[in-house]
Amino acid sequence: MFLAYMDDTGTGNKAERFQVMTAVIVADGFFHAAQSRAIGGLAAYIPEDKADEFWQKFEEFKGWQLFGGYGPFDGISQETRFGIIEYLLNVVSEFKLPIVYGAVEKEKLRKKSYGSALPLDMCFRICMDGIAEEMQRDFRHDFALLVADNSNADAKRLRESFYEFRRGMNRDGREPFPTPHLHDDMYFGDSKYSIGIQLADLCGYFISKHLEGNPAGEGFFNLIKDRIVYSRVEP
Repeated sequence: MFLAYMDDTGTGNKAERFQVMTAVIVADGFFHAAQSRAIGGLAAYIPEDKADEFWQKFEEFKGWQLFGGYGPFDGISQETRFGIIEYLLNVVSEFKLPIVYGAVEKEKLRKKSYGSALPLDMCFRICMDGIAEEMQRDFRHDFALLVADNSNADAKRLRESFYEFRRGMNRDGREPFPTPHLHDDMYFGDSKYSIGIQLADLCGYFISKHLEGNPAGEGFFNLIKDRIVYSRVEP
């Protein structure tokens, strides 16, 4: 079994040019090793004189906080923060975790006849397409369980889209499921306790910067670009 951890970037932020949904796919056999590797090295990066304050505030890795020095990373040097980012993204590359993303350029979407469509929902559906395609191509005898952040205000809509996407049996019962490699339900977890969702958030953050043409994060994007197995930008 595989766990497809998903997170979105650009939701509710009008300044963000792109809405992005990113998935990091982890084989269950690699889960404990990847989790231990991601969390275990963090302590070594935090200066001793900052450690007590940091651990009181730290709950999870968020791309924008790590990159910009906000939240628990306020007062932590850029060198340290960037070292943590590189360390975490190297977990993705070293474990050869597939990355899938779907993106919507929001301003272009608004000019289309279907401009009232929800960008997040579009990204989510593209992302599901990519996960299903990756499973069919490389892991056709297995399936993936989708895991998304439960803090998403549109979680109900995403679940409904998942059911619509996976529904494949015609009334006569003769047609097979079009997405047999996705589990029959999806799971919403708390990103604070899920390193997989946090890795998806971090990857999505730098994918978004890359799509915007922002050179500030390009070095970090280059660490994961070879792990991107499926991507699509609409419209």
